[in-house]
Amino acid sequence: MYAVTAKGLLHRIAPLPLAAVTFTLAALLLSPALAVAPHAGAQLAAGWPLLLYLGVVPTAAAYVIFGAGLRRVTATAAGIATLLEPLTAATLGVLVFGERLGSLGWLGAALLLAALALLTRAGSGRQ
Repeated sequence: MYAVTAKGLLHRIAPLPLAAVTFTLAALLLSPALAVAPHAGAQLAAGWPLLLYLGVVPTAAAYVIFGAGLRRVTATAAGIATLLEPLTAATLGVLVFGERLGSLGWLGAALLLAALALLTRAGSGRQ
């Protein structure tokens, strides 16, 4: 949903302001959860440097880069490509750490790879 929405907005707004608006809206929508979380104030006070780092470096920077890339590809391609991250993580878990993937996990991986192959084939046919 984000890829489709962002793709339409990127014609009118740059990736950095779009990421800023997205995260501001997300923070406002999630803020009520702080009211019911036990000891939220103390946890925020103790962990704010880590929260700031996680918010800026791996999250906001990734969304800015994603937005810049989304300007160059279709929303479908971006949506499918974002699914490579959990597939890569699952594959590394199996190969490096000896984790087991169930039959539904393998089926999902095969479907994702088939979608990527179809997307690549369709993309190469347009050129």
